[in-house]
Formats: sequence, structure tokens, C-alpha cells
Amino acid sequence: MIDFREYDEEYICVEDASCEKETGAAILVEIDGESVWVPKSQIHEDSEVYEEDTSGNLIVSKWWGKEKGLWEDD
Repeated sequence: MIDFREYDEEYICVEDASCEKETGAAILVEIDGESVWVPKSQIHEDSEVYEEDTSGNLIVSKWWGKEKGLWEDD
């Protein structure tokens, strides 16, 4: 089960994510058994997941989360 929470007004936190691969523009993250490309431009500077072989809390923009169907505003 994916565990999301609001980080602040513009970002969400995805818990227990891990980065599998990295390119110059994006990272491939495993979230709840699914691989998803995340643009580096959408990752908050406080994110624990930001490059290959990192894991923990992934902090990404709400906009990106909405585009991927991972976040809905209440």
C-alpha cells in the first residue's frame, strides 16, 4: 500500500520509495512495486530519494502527483 502525505502546500511525500536508475533529467523510482519515472525538476531539495541507489521519503510536487494519479486534493 502506497503511503502518501502532504509535505507542504506544493509538495507531497511518498514513503518507502527507492531509486532504481537515473538519467540526467529523471530518476526511475519504485513505488509500491511499480516503476515510475520522476523528473528531477519535480523533486524537492529535502527528498531522501533523488539519485540512483537512494531510498526513503520521496518528496515531489503535488502537480506531478496529480498528473500520475497519485494525489487528489480533498
